[in-house]
Amino acid sequence: MKTAWLIFYNLASAAGWAYVLMLALTAFSEGKTPAEAWAAFGDKLMLVQTTMAFEILHALTGMVRSPVGVTTMQVSSRLWVVWGATYYCTACQEHWSLYLMVVSWCCAEVPRYLFYVANLALPAIPYPLFYVRYSAFAVLYPTGITGEIFQCLASLPHWATACPAWFYALKVILVLYAPGSPFMIMNMVGNRKSAMKKRNAPPPRKPAGLVWPVTDAKTGERGSTDTNKKIFEAAIGAVDAAGAEAVRKTRNWRFG
Repeated sequence: MKTAWLIFYNLASAAGWAYVLMLALTAFSEGKTPAEAWAAFGDKLMLVQTTMAFEILHALTGMVRSPVGVTTMQVSSRLWVVWGATYYCTACQEHWSLYLMVVSWCCAEVPRYLFYVANLALPAIPYPLFYVRYSAFAVLYPTGITGEIFQCLASLPHWATACPAWFYALKVILVLYAPGSPFMIMNMVGNRKSAMKKRNAPPPRKPAGLVWPVTDAKTGERGSTDTNKKIFEAAIGAVDAAGAEAVRKTRNWRFG
């Protein structure tokens, strides 16, 4: 059930972002203003972006291995822009940064969700999809963040009179972009390095001859300590039950 839900969620999200991207690029190619483009894709964008809140729930419940803090930061940074600036502020919908932000988001999200689907449903992720997932962020994160910042800035005059409390909150959020943006980018750099290392790692050699048993099921690591401990425990236990028990309880095996 968990896998089925995740496949459905990621497929639906990929399709939603692809649809928004198509509408945005069509509007741009036809020379439409950002306001006209918003009229075409605004409600669809709000839907697919808001449903990303499910990803925080997925991380919290352990359905996926994503860090809760990083996931919350990623999703929240989007939600406060679309709900706290773009949706309620006409100036944002008329600003050029709308195109920059939305197209950057779409180009990042479509391959990301397809990557997750492939990871769940296929024996191996196709390399082109893998490469785009872990490389396109180098361009799309800076452009998307730039669009978000300008959207927030465009909304400030509106909120200064409409809701002063949110006006000051947005100012704080804009300040947080300074440490938050490099953190998000470097987090992806680290993820890319780790993913590339795993993908390019040579296949493990098949064990041959006399080998130690696997002691860590997750990593497949083989260790001698547990086996040696059992050998000593069995040997001593043949003549001294108390001594065997002492061996079994020894924590500091190397010196104990």
